[in-house]
Amino acid sequence: MKIGYLECFAGLSGDMMLGALIAAGVPAQLLQETAARLELGANLRIGMVDRSGIKAVKVDVCVGDELAEVAAGHSHSHEHSHDAGHGHSHGRNWKDIRGLIGAAPLDESARRLALRTFGLLAEAEAKIHGMAVEEVHFHEVGNVDTIADIVCSAVG
Repeated sequence: MKIGYLECFAGLSGDMMLGALIAAGVPAQLLQETAARLELGANLRIGMVDRSGIKAVKVDVCVGDELAEVAAGHSHSHEHSHDAGHGHSHGRNWKDIRGLIGAAPLDESARRLALRTFGLLAEAEAKIHGMAVEEVHFHEVGNVDTIADIVCSAVG
């Protein structure tokens, strides 16, 4: 087993994590196969970028040919309470995500890591909103992009 150390002084997106894993030697094909195993229509677009003279692997989660966050139709911003009824859908609940990850053909250690990651997010959401963990409904965290980022990172 290899261990990597991340010093995320300015944060780390899922796409950045996947790019770092590929740059560190994780086969891109493994991550592509993992995205497909989730059966969410996700695929990874992998390329190189140059940001201020620094070259890096760039990974985008897509649904078809479109970026997953665009395909989800969530390129707008708004405020709403968790119990407000509004006419568009957001994410999945904690039970849905557990079921999705539980049903996917994944290595057991990767499954545990992905579930632990989402579990920590569910606990934080529950605490912030004063609700039970089982009542947590993920918004952006429950979308295809984030699910693929977290599960593919766990596999990597």
